Amino acid sequence: MENEIDIEITAAAAEKMSLIEELRRVRRLLEVNLEHLDTANLMETTKKASKKKTKQVLHQINTFKN
Repeated sequence: MENEIDIEITAAAAEKMSLIEELRRVRRLLEVNLEHLDTANLMETTKKASKKKTKQVLHQINTFKN
């Protein structure tokens, strides 16, 4: 009886460790995905700002010509 309880406790502990490792793996994947998302957002923001500045400069040039 005691051996059966020990086996169940050991199995439960192994399952818990397996779940903890899986959660850690998922967490790392999420962190990497967030880093990529932050980079993509930064690139998009920079691109939009650059387009806006280009339009402003072109407008100033056209205004100066006229």
